[in-house]
Amino acid sequence: MAIQPAVEQEYKLLTRDHQTALDFYNDLLKKHDQSSMSQGLEESEQAEHFRVLDPANFPDQPSFPKVPFFLGEGLLEDWLWRLASLCCWRCRIHLCGPNGMSN
Repeated sequence: MAIQPAVEQEYKLLTRDHQTALDFYNDLLKKHDQSSMSQGLEESEQAEHFRVLDPANFPDQPSFPKVPFFLGEGLLEDWLWRLASLCCWRCRIHLCGPNGMSN
């Protein structure tokens, strides 16, 4: 009687191993079929081959940022901020007096 559970256990291991190998084989067979099908499509459709007609041309110098434009804009903005702060300072002096108190 002790022999029967051992045989049954070995049978289960063998069937499990067989099922694993069968699943692996079926997966490989499916991949092989897909590969054959895609190879057949590639051979039958020659229109999928592309070639470059006009290669890319790179510019001699960058189009952005334009350094002189940014420098000029920065200097102009600086000049306007200084002028605005001077005007505000003069208005404060005129309205509040030199000591900062209202007349």
